Amino acid sequence: MRNKCLDATARCRICLQEITDIQKHNCTQQPRCAQCDGNHHSLSSQCESIKAYKVQLKEEVENALARVVIHRSEPNKQVPNFNQDDFPHPPNHNPNRNKVSAWGSKQGPTQQPTIEFTEITGVLTALNKQLSIMTDTNIRMEKKFEEMEICMKHDTNALELLQKTMKNTLCSIREVMEIMVNPLCELAKIQ
Repeated sequence: MRNKCLDATARCRICLQEITDIQKHNCTQQPRCAQCDGNHHSLSSQCESIKAYKVQLKEEVENALARVVIHRSEPNKQVPNFNQDDFPHPPNHNPNRNKVSAWGSKQGPTQQPTIEFTEITGVLTALNKQLSIMTDTNIRMEKKFEEMEICMKHDTNALELLQKTMKNTLCSIREVMEIMVNPLCELAKIQ
């Protein structure tokens, strides 16, 4: 349909008004069909022009299929289901291995802990102890850092106070020199 359009200007897809500036367009929200000027959207199935186009397209496709210009795709053949019995597999030597006991029935005696289980338990216990030691060490280090931070704040405050005191002292010495020492030196030069 688009390649058959003869309009040179853009139009609103809903109301079909010509659009020169999309920012200034005020759509009426009343759909108009570009094919038949009906009260429906341009590609609506209610449009007689669209219905006729679909019928024509269907006939053209059927003719192309009949002339073998195009081929209809065939659905994929279904793959047969996998069957385990079709493939050889080793026999199950331990028939009780996958047996799940039913509710209410007694379970067989549990096996004694193996050496591997004991070794794993020992390793996990050792890891747990190491983690406890590391946690305690981290707590102690955290406390030390807090103490160091307090000391650094105290030292910073003391340093700032010392700087202020030194500045005031230097200002006082300068004033004394200006008031007392400079006039005395000038008197000594005169005599």
